[in-house]
Amino acid sequence: MNDRRLNRTGGIAGLAYLVIASAAAAITSKPPGPHASNQSVQHFFIEYQGRLVAQGWLYALATGLVIWFAVAVRRVLYAASSGRHLGDLFFVGTVAVGALSFVSMSIRIVAAGAAAELSASAVRAVGTDFSLVLLALCGFIVALSAIGYACCVIPDGLLPRWTGWLAIVAATVNVAGTASVFVTDGPLSIEGGFATVLPVAATAAWYLGTSISMFTARDETLSQPL
Repeated sequence: MNDRRLNRTGGIAGLAYLVIASAAAAITSKPPGPHASNQSVQHFFIEYQGRLVAQGWLYALATGLVIWFAVAVRRVLYAASSGRHLGDLFFVGTVAVGALSFVSMSIRIVAAGAAAELSASAVRAVGTDFSLVLLALCGFIVALSAIGYACCVIPDGLLPRWTGWLAIVAATVNVAGTASVFVTDGPLSIEGGFATVLPVAATAAWYLGTSISMFTARDETLSQPL
């Protein structure tokens, strides 16, 4: 596969990842909030078992796409003056987050299948709280990959510099979101919504800008060796 085609397929993979991940997020109704009882959470997992399994399957599919996206973006970042190292930082961080999401969704599928036999508190702890805490703490890894990307793109202009600033915003919001593990109630708690929605939205905006920009990457960046 030539470099231009790799860039374009990487951009397509990034866009497809966002579409599939958005579809996965919307496949279930809004989950119970922080004030919901453990029994309400258990009932949610029992009622929406099929949808939760489909949601996990879609997220797993999206993980493969985001890895392909990361491969293509790293190829462009390697052309930066420090791209050999920072490009790897972006790639490893993106793959690590995808792998942890894969694990989280696998456990969520298992919790959905066993929700009727488990205690209500166990369903909440394993099926909801574990996944949300893992997503929140992944903010540190997302931030590292975003900083690596920004440090390649902003100085060298390999891709539009505004995508580097989107990465900076994503890094800031994701690190802030990790603090939700210390909040036990309200909209900023793990189950409150804002602590997960805002980091995910900021990261999605960065990925969207980068995916679109991959179609117009400068020709000279494509001739650099891996």
